[in-house]
Amino acid sequence: MTIKLNAATGGGSVSLSAPNSTTSNLNVELTLPVDDGAANTFLRSDGSGTLSWAAASSDSITEGNTTVECVDTGSDGHITFDTEGSEAARFDSSQRLLVGTSSARTNFPLGTSTIQHETAVASLNNGLSLVNNGGSAAYNPTLTIGVTRGTSVGQNTALPGANYGFGRIDFVGADGTNLITGARIEAFTDGTPGTNDMPGKLEFKTTPDGASSPTTKFRIGETGRTDFFNASNTTNMLIGSNLTGASNTLITGFAGRTSIDSGGSNVFKVYTDGDVENANNSYTGFSDIKLKENIVDASSQWNDIKEIRVRNYNFKQSTGYSTHTQLGVVAQELETVCPGLVSDKPDLDEQGNQLETVTKSVNYSVLYMKAVKALQEAMERIETLETANASLEARLTALEGGAS
Repeated sequence: MTIKLNAATGGGSVSLSAPNSTTSNLNVELTLPVDDGAANTFLRSDGSGTLSWAAASSDSITEGNTTVECVDTGSDGHITFDTEGSEAARFDSSQRLLVGTSSARTNFPLGTSTIQHETAVASLNNGLSLVNNGGSAAYNPTLTIGVTRGTSVGQNTALPGANYGFGRIDFVGADGTNLITGARIEAFTDGTPGTNDMPGKLEFKTTPDGASSPTTKFRIGETGRTDFFNASNTTNMLIGSNLTGASNTLITGFAGRTSIDSGGSNVFKVYTDGDVENANNSYTGFSDIKLKENIVDASSQWNDIKEIRVRNYNFKQSTGYSTHTQLGVVAQELETVCPGLVSDKPDLDEQGNQLETVTKSVNYSVLYMKAVKALQEAMERIETLETANASLEARLTALEGGAS
């Protein structure tokens, strides 16, 4: 059915056409607005046939259960993406992408974030995934974080020198009001950049207990030098292995390497049973006279060395140490003779907490020096006895000669 409205003058007409049939052959009733609307408005149906004038500030496209809507209220223009009747993401008026939330979080340690994904579900389904199905080509997914000294988009102004930040990753947690940084990975220039030359260093930072900002605990420089820093009095560096015994290496040192994976000679090893080897069997200490004062001869070590009990023993199997027969001292026995050579180390659990017990250790390097001093004393006594014996032999020879 068609209704035709003829113009009052000048000819021409306007026609309103209805479909030949409606869904399930039901009647269709459209209710027009009560007025002619304002400029830049359009007719919108409520889904039941009632038409109303809608502001042109909102445009939407719907396909199935997905809707893209553009909204311009004058103060908060944004684009939303809806799925299954709920907002899934939006670009807000500050060109931020918000996923799972309609308002940008503002309590970050520094400003806001250009891309925010926020959920309220107790699951691991909140993250960023980069997956490359590269076939036979070995191409890695890449996340690039970069910086220039340019002042507008697209510039490539060179960086000025050392300690200029490339970028960082912050790990933050809520303190009840704000998100506070607990750990950070940060990259800097480690020298002056040049054409095709960008020396860099990487720093790993953590926030100490009682503080609100992270400080550097581990650094890798452009030469490969690594620096550690520990502000507490517990373990500074922990290296673990599930292997045991004298044939497995815990730490290996190479000199003269051409890369991290090749070349050079093995000059140092620490085995999982605690044994240490080096190429020259040399263990040295700082000994230059310019570093020392109050230098005097050591007192006699004769009685101390005489009283020390040198034992054969083996470690208990439960300790995890090698159980072969060894030669040495027992800390508690040595402590009664030379208490200064024995120290107590607090026992710690796997988290570094003290267990209120101690394990005693012996400073063998000083014990060896005491033995050297005692050996010097023994040599003096032997030399004195040798001199006296030579004198006695001479007198005896003289007496025997006179008697003949």
